[in-house]
Amino acid sequence: MDNSRLQQSGLKRFVMIALVSLLLIGIFAFPQQAIALTTAKAEAEPNNSAQTSVIGGEPTNVTWVGMLSANEEATALKLVFPDGTIISDQTSMSVTEVVLDDPSNPISTPVEFTSEISNAEISLSFAKPIKAGSQLHVSITAISFPAGGGTYYINGKYTDVAGSTHDLADKYDPIKVQPAYSAGSVALTTVAATAKLNDSSNSMVIGGEPTRITWTGNVSSNAEITGITFTFPEGTKVSDQTSVKVQEMIMDNPDKPGRATIDSTADISGTQVSLNLATPIHSGNQAYIEIFQISLPDDGGEFFITGSYTDGAGNVYNLEPNPAPIKVSKISQSERLVNLVNSQAWVEKWNSFKFLNIFVNPGWIVASIPVLFVGWLRSLMLVLIGFPLAIPIGLGISFLRMSQIGVLRAVSSLYVNVIRGTPLFLQIYIAFFGLPLMGIHLGGYTVGVLVLAINSSAYLAEIFRAGIQSINKGQFEASHSLGMNGFQTMFSVIIPQTVRRVIPTMTSEFILLYKDTSLLAAVGIMEQMTFAKSLVANSGFMTPYVVSAGFYLMITLPLTRIISIFEKKLAASDGRKEPPEDKKKKKVKEKRVGLF
Repeated sequence: MDNSRLQQSGLKRFVMIALVSLLLIGIFAFPQQAIALTTAKAEAEPNNSAQTSVIGGEPTNVTWVGMLSANEEATALKLVFPDGTIISDQTSMSVTEVVLDDPSNPISTPVEFTSEISNAEISLSFAKPIKAGSQLHVSITAISFPAGGGTYYINGKYTDVAGSTHDLADKYDPIKVQPAYSAGSVALTTVAATAKLNDSSNSMVIGGEPTRITWTGNVSSNAEITGITFTFPEGTKVSDQTSVKVQEMIMDNPDKPGRATIDSTADISGTQVSLNLATPIHSGNQAYIEIFQISLPDDGGEFFITGSYTDGAGNVYNLEPNPAPIKVSKISQSERLVNLVNSQAWVEKWNSFKFLNIFVNPGWIVASIPVLFVGWLRSLMLVLIGFPLAIPIGLGISFLRMSQIGVLRAVSSLYVNVIRGTPLFLQIYIAFFGLPLMGIHLGGYTVGVLVLAINSSAYLAEIFRAGIQSINKGQFEASHSLGMNGFQTMFSVIIPQTVRRVIPTMTSEFILLYKDTSLLAAVGIMEQMTFAKSLVANSGFMTPYVVSAGFYLMITLPLTRIISIFEKKLAASDGRKEPPEDKKKKKVKEKRVGLF
């Protein structure tokens, strides 16, 4: 019994040892086939308008990278793409072998090969085997993935040097393909959206005023468009006068595209314009749509036009916004008034004459008046402060000019000659830019008034001196005989008579000084000419200058008339005075008169 058990136990051990030995022999004698070529990467270039995703049904470029094992070579490769992939006559391929003997310095070599295309398969036979341990790069251009989209692997087979065929591994990130009509990025691609310049000078797009929107979009090669809805930014005004024109640009010859008008019905609601096309816009062509009499938001800004479209199958997708925004400027009420006036029929006829349009534009006349009125008041302020300040300075200088003290006469003469002998423009520059260098910082209007006063005082000094010296010397002698001193004589007798005589000349000087306030525009003082320059720069018309001339004439013409009348009365009054002295009388050197 015991011997039998021992025999059975020994038999079992023998069987177990035999089975293990056979297993080991099978493993080592018949090893499993190792994969010689492993897919390392397969990717496709984005082909939508934003270059962000791969769209089905549209040509793209595919790059496949495989890695050979260290002890195997490959002589052929077959790549199998998903069903529905389009491989056309335009599809081309290139193969590169990258030798990685030195990973830090890989060597790329073009590979000669022959190719065979069958449905969605590409078979490549290499002229020479791809070396072991190398990378194989295959580039395929103009290949289109299925239009329905999806997540795809590139399958296939390869042949080793022994002629054995093996499957390719697919352990890599798949290629994600969007459907052909996904998110409106393929069936209809926005090319541009622009607005017609609508200001009076045709230099910008202004909000709140009617303009024309032109929108263009490309239809993909495998789609048709039957309807488009545009959504404009909030604040856009779409009225009953808004109209739409739809055209299809036939792109058979891109250099000379054909043009066909498409009948459409427009449904306008709020800030949306929906178009139903009588005939679809066909694949590969361009939609050219014009929307008339539409006003973009009053406050201006940069705007995009969005919306949706309907394809030939009735599917509705989002419309991508225009690549570049429409820039809209905010305009003032005065500029809006210009557009309102210039839109009148009679004004349009008036402005059809170039000279009248540039120099006497009715719209800019109306817009310039309130703006220039502010500048006119500021110019008056400058002269009404500067001229009275110049009167006492000029009177004092005139007294020095008539002084019996030589030094005082010399200093006053130098002052008068320098001021009268140099341009006011130069004096303005010296004051405005020289005083700050000396550490004297005054306001612009303060410096402007001082320069005007100093300049005018030199001219008034000569006016007063001539007026005083025109008074008959008997007036001085009579005053002295009454016991009046020089001060009393000058201010009680001579000055009152002088003022009456010099008023016309002083008025002329006032007119000149008022006109000279325009020179302050050169240093940025906001007066009448500065406002006019700003309007001209913004409008591109000379009309603001013409209106500015009218404001100057409002002061100068009445004052000129007053001067004329006053001079006639003064001449008549002088005619009743004593007759002129006998010219034959010997001239007697007159004694200088004055306070000093």
